[in-house]
Amino acid sequence: MGYESIAVDEYANLEEALSAELLSGKLLKMIERADAYYCAVEESSGYVGGVVVLELQHGTERLFKHIPEKWGPAACMCPIEILRLLTPTNDIDVNAWRERCWTWNSEVVKAAMDDPKARWLEVAERLNMEAYPQTLLPSRPAPQ
Repeated sequence: MGYESIAVDEYANLEEALSAELLSGKLLKMIERADAYYCAVEESSGYVGGVVVLELQHGTERLFKHIPEKWGPAACMCPIEILRLLTPTNDIDVNAWRERCWTWNSEVVKAAMDDPKARWLEVAERLNMEAYPQTLLPSRPAPQ
């Protein structure tokens, strides 16, 4: 699948535009991180899966591409807040992507903890969580 043009200005906000034009399911939460938008999307079955949405500017046109977690997106900076919303699964491809995301978050926290000059609130902001040093290390949900 390639990039799709979406007239975002026709909607109240980006979340509404993506929900209407690109995502199949109910958008529960979306967080922008440097390389992409990370989404928790609830399917009609009740399963909540992760979706990465990439954006590309082409002149005045905004182009978007969605990559479900099942496809193993290269982007793996999914915020902990999103990861915690996802339904546990036995799918190997999905779990591989989620594990890469958990690992990325853990490495950011460990690097910050090793830096004596780290500012904990800035680290928490970068991870999109409200936490302090004792609660920063991410905990993974138990596999199913």
